[in-house]
Amino acid sequence: MLAATDGLAREAYFDGGDLVLTVGSEEELARFVPNDGLILKLDGLRDGLGLILTAPSAEYDFVSRYFYPCSYPRAHVMEDPVTGRAHTFLAPVWAKKLGKTRMTARQISRRGGVVAVRLEGGRVFLGGKVVLFMEGEIPFDL
Repeated sequence: MLAATDGLAREAYFDGGDLVLTVGSEEELARFVPNDGLILKLDGLRDGLGLILTAPSAEYDFVSRYFYPCSYPRAHVMEDPVTGRAHTFLAPVWAKKLGKTRMTARQISRRGGVVAVRLEGGRVFLGGKVVLFMEGEIPFDL
């Protein structure tokens, strides 16, 4: 695991779906250059799990980057630009660290984006600006 993250990891969390590693600073996280080959070799990640790297931030409550190896074989994209899934797990981690239930986060991928996060009654609520890029219907046989 340390080789895949260049030894940046300070803490690790696992929710049964994603592996979360905290790093020391936003600057370290921004400079991190992923080694796709090593990330693909992480145990379990090939089975639908993601690797989330996160750090404290001066401007936001926390920042993150999300690597999703399952998309790599099909789309050849390892890093997700902005993902709600990652923030549903990051919210409780950072709420405990920061002692707050409302936070503002930024995913610092190349495209990036800001996510408003709120914990309430054991649920995580997310908000932010989105861009519609596809519309469709899913037929269900009832």
